[in-house]
Amino acid sequence: MAGLRVRHRVVDLLHRAPQHETPLPSVAELARQCNVSTSTVNRELKKLVEEGLIVGKQGIGMFTVPGTLAFNDLIPGRRIVGIVYGDGRFLYYSTMEWIFIFQCGLALLPRIAHPRNITLISSHYKDVVAEIQSLNLDGLIAISPAENLQKALFSLRQNNFPVVVLEGRVDGIPAILADHRRAGREMGAMMLRQHVHSVLWMSFDAVCRKQLAGVRLACSDARHSFKVTEVANMGEVETALEQCAAAGVLPDAVYAHGETACCFQKLLQERNLDGSRCLMLTEAVELDRENSHRGIIRTYPFREMAEQAAACLEAMFAGQRTESEYLFPFQITERLEMNQRR
Repeated sequence: MAGLRVRHRVVDLLHRAPQHETPLPSVAELARQCNVSTSTVNRELKKLVEEGLIVGKQGIGMFTVPGTLAFNDLIPGRRIVGIVYGDGRFLYYSTMEWIFIFQCGLALLPRIAHPRNITLISSHYKDVVAEIQSLNLDGLIAISPAENLQKALFSLRQNNFPVVVLEGRVDGIPAILADHRRAGREMGAMMLRQHVHSVLWMSFDAVCRKQLAGVRLACSDARHSFKVTEVANMGEVETALEQCAAAGVLPDAVYAHGETACCFQKLLQERNLDGSRCLMLTEAVELDRENSHRGIIRTYPFREMAEQAAACLEAMFAGQRTESEYLFPFQITERLEMNQRR
């Protein structure tokens, strides 16, 4: 695994000058840059020689071999910005995560930089720093960074590496956030207008809990409340539905985040429960999958947040200052009539 850092470094040299022979740093320097041992560097260089990507010249050193890798002719020479989600070790992404990654890439292209989706191998933050440095990126967008990645980002920024964080906070790095509490407050007000008395709330992560806090603020403002059954995982959702089936009644509203909306509908079908009268509280992209249901729809400000991230990186590249925090609202709308499935 550690040898991949050396390989990334060599491939980056090829990418930067695909048609020109480029000298490699010394074994000792590559070991330092990639935070690996010299024996690891030597093993990986031997593989790269066998693959024809580099060649050794006696008494001079190692060089890249021009034309050995195919690159988009429009890319070489341009900045490359990495996009990393969570701890960077995801093997797959949910719909919401892919949309965020896609919007960030789209905001960078074509003028600011070429985006590169990053998958990391390391877990300790010092190793993460070394791994990111070995990729030779010009900047990084980190979406909902995990704790170990936050430490790595702080270290990178301390060395003046351009970094922007979406849906998270790291000291010294611009934070671009969605206003979840305000979204919850608006949803709470809408539920009160619809005379909702009971809600099943899937509090699977921090986003769900922030929006629930906003709902409770709306209830406090109105001096009125409704019963909230808070569940922490799909197992607890199943238990709550079994209780609903036994009682012969479903909650007036159900809050779901991301793909849990689809999972909830499948659970209803498996138990022959009619959820058509439930008010679904979920993101627009997920409610569209369940087009037959009423709902309070949250449109996540993906595009606006991604464009701000790209603008912050562009300012950093130019040596300009940025704000420490940017806050973007959701668009909250109501679908009060059931639509027929397309």
